Formats: sequence, C-alpha cells, structure tokens
Amino acid sequence: MGALLGKFGKAVVGFPGGDNIGPRPIDQHIKGFKALGAKVVEKDDTVYITTGPEGLQGARIFFDLVSVGATIKENVAREPEIVDLATFLNNMGAKIRGAGTDVIRVQGVDSLKAQNIHTIIPDRIEAGTYLSFAAANGKGVLVKNVITEHLDPFIAKMQEMGVTLEIDEDKIYVPGGDLLAPVSVKTAPFPGLATDLQQPLTPLLMKAKGSSTIIDTLYPQRIKHIPEMQKMGAKISSQDGVITIGHAKNLIGTTVEAGEIRAGVSLLGLALMAEGTTTITKADNILRGYDRIVEKFRGLNVDLKVITESETLDF
Repeated sequence: MGALLGKFGKAVVGFPGGDNIGPRPIDQHIKGFKALGAKVVEKDDTVYITTGPEGLQGARIFFDLVSVGATIKENVAREPEIVDLATFLNNMGAKIRGAGTDVIRVQGVDSLKAQNIHTIIPDRIEAGTYLSFAAANGKGVLVKNVITEHLDPFIAKMQEMGVTLEIDEDKIYVPGGDLLAPVSVKTAPFPGLATDLQQPLTPLLMKAKGSSTIIDTLYPQRIKHIPEMQKMGAKISSQDGVITIGHAKNLIGTTVEAGEIRAGVSLLGLALMAEGTTTITKADNILRGYDRIVEKFRGLNVDLKVITESETLDF
C-alpha cells in the first residue's frame, strides 16, 4: 500500500490473505496512512486509499501493539527481516534509521536507484525447523547458513530440553540421541521465540519424557496441526489457549492435511518419527516456504517425494 501511494497517489487493495491462523487486522496500517494525510475508505472488503495533491506528509505515529512488518512508527517490531529490508532500501538511496529498535525514522527521498548486490539473510524459521527435526530424529546433522543470533531464544529452549548443539559462526551441528526433558514454551515478538517455530518444535517436544506446554501469544488459533497429529497417534491437545504435548509412542503413518505452512511442516517432522508411510495433502503449503526441501531431506536418507495428479516430481 505504501509503495502504491508513494508512486501513484492511490491504492486499492483487498484485506490480507495468507495462512488462516486467526485474525490479521490492518487497522494499524490504516491508522498510519491517515496520520500521514491519506484518505481511507473501506467498502465491500476492499480498502481505497488516496492522497491529496501534496502527497503524504511526515508524521509521528505510535502503534497500539507491536506490529510485525510495519515501519515509520514507534513501538514497531524488531525482526531481523525488517533490518535486512531497511539495509536493502538504504543501499538504493533510502534514508531509514532505527531498524532493529522499536522506533524507525524515515526521511523521504526523491527516488531510489536499483542496486544489483544484496544478499538476503538466511531464513531463521527454516533453520530452526531443521534443527528441531535433527534433534528429534537425526544422527549427526549439520545445518549450514545460519545466523545463530537470530535463533537465540529457540536455541536456548532446545538446550533447556537437553539437546546437544555444537554452535559455530554460521552453522550448527546436532549429534542427536539426547535424553530430553519437557519444557514450557511461550511465543513472543522478536527477540522472543517466534510463533512460526512453535509448530515445527512440536515433534521434538514429543521426544521428551513428560508433558510440555505451548502458549502462542501471537496466534492462539494456530492449532491446525493438532487434529492431524492425533490421527497419527500423538498425544497433543489444546484448551484455553494452552497446547499440551505428551511423550510420543507408537506413531503410525497415515494421510493428513497441511492446513497451513507451519502446520504442514510439523506433520512432516512427525512423519519422520512414525512407522510406515505418511501422505500429506495440500503439500503446496509446505513447498512455498521451504526451499528445495525434497532435495535436502534426500541428502539425509529420507524417502520423500512430491506427487501431483499425473506424476511424481523430483526436485
């Protein structure tokens, strides 16, 4: 919306889609655009935003809640991806200061100049997913291209469970085979434990001797994986915003559905621990968030295939 307003003076957008993991309001964005001088009209699930002849004017805006992905505000999120985006834009001539803190200041510029050199930071959620699966079912797995500082709370939780991790500058080795203790997990905006890692962590929690709990403070409705895991024999339930995970015994492969990206990949992690073959439908939800996942698991001696209606695709 901001890019459209800046270039054309108007924007017409639908309400946000993505994974169905609970309400994802855009009221804070609308509040910000109004403060900058835009006119906002909502009609028939569509938002119409226009600027006056003088365009948007700088303003000071305070978020009511920490909002992931928002900028030019106070009380903003501090995720590494926001810092990386600000770095990318600054290299093109933008003037953005404060990314990585809870106050971001943006000074308008006349234009941005394309640059050919920018390396996107490693995906901390993908790295955390593989670390969890390696600890749950691996025997000596090396996860490379990791910015370990971005995973500090997740790594700390794994170590609290008793997972042995050999942490290097940009890689982490997981010997596997540890005796694990149950833990309590609570998600939070960065630098807390990411909501996107609570489901991928679940298979590892099922290896612990005892009962673990998860409270997702950002998306408490993020529980699409639970009934699917129960089909495989997992002891997992949710009540009053608390997910309870018991020790896994006699998991059996079956047909389950990837209701959204992290729910889907958590089912893949559980399939690695189950007897027999597991078929995951709606696998596109997994593939859109995990680059070359089939190839990576084949390198770990996992028999993993993606099947379409007409053929088996090898990646």
